[in-house]
Amino acid sequence: MIGIFSGLGMRLVSAAAVLMVLWIVIGVAPVFIQHRIVGELIVEASAIRELRSASPARTYKWLQQQFKQNELRSFDAKEIIKVQGMGSHRTVSYDYEVKRPLFRNVNFVIQFSGSA
Repeated sequence: MIGIFSGLGMRLVSAAAVLMVLWIVIGVAPVFIQHRIVGELIVEASAIRELRSASPARTYKWLQQQFKQNELRSFDAKEIIKVQGMGSHRTVSYDYEVKRPLFRNVNFVIQFSGSA
């Protein structure tokens, strides 16, 4: 009799663990998808010849338009992106963190940074 309940208990614990992992993946996956889009836009901004010679304000404006087109409305280009240099020496970098709730008072904080 005890063997039946101990096997059932392990199944319940395993099921709870699987549900917990799924909950985390469902909560965090969109963050990584958004990060991939941000990274691709940074690379694209660095590759466009007109933007390399444009002012940083023009680059920020272009990136903000791209953020809106890609439904990245929770980001402001001027807050997470730095544009330095001109021409072939231009560097576009980003640094931001995303906070997502897991449970009542437990949050995920994921930090992203990079440059192109």
